[in-house]
Amino acid sequence: MMSYVKIRKKHILYTTYLFLFIFLLFTFVFVTNNSLFKYDDIILQKKSFGEILNNNFTVLIYNYLLCPLFGIYNIIYLFINTIIFSYTLVFSTISFGTKITIFRLFPHAFLEIPVIVISSSHLFSLYEFISIYKTKNKDTSINNICSFIKYNLLEFIICVVLVVASAIIESYISMEVL
Repeated sequence: MMSYVKIRKKHILYTTYLFLFIFLLFTFVFVTNNSLFKYDDIILQKKSFGEILNNNFTVLIYNYLLCPLFGIYNIIYLFINTIIFSYTLVFSTISFGTKITIFRLFPHAFLEIPVIVISSSHLFSLYEFISIYKTKNKDTSINNICSFIKYNLLEFIICVVLVVASAIIESYISMEVL
């Protein structure tokens, strides 16, 4: 049987591929359809650290808590956030140029994208955990439960640290560039 870490790596890799596929697809759609872009104040609005942190942390919590109840939520979350990222990237590049986009979007996006991928891949691990838990060997099941809890808690803590760092960068650094 594969270790839980190998299983998680596989799930995170698959979710990363899905993220990249959706991102490339919608970036192509948005680039080839410039008529979709109108002046949008939402991208230009400066939000406080608290607003950004609250928004990102709420989404992270929902992704972890709603996964057992509504498994499809994680995929919808991945899909919507990837489209928003793609739209923001293309719109910002068309409206403000590549240099502004790089300095304004990428510093915090490099921290937010791993959070999106890790928390979205949690769905696959939950289903894998349920199937492993049903094994007949109780010692293996207890070890799997401990591994599942330990690694998910570690991943959640990493995601929280990334969300806080991303909110700091977005509110105090990225939004000051323009």
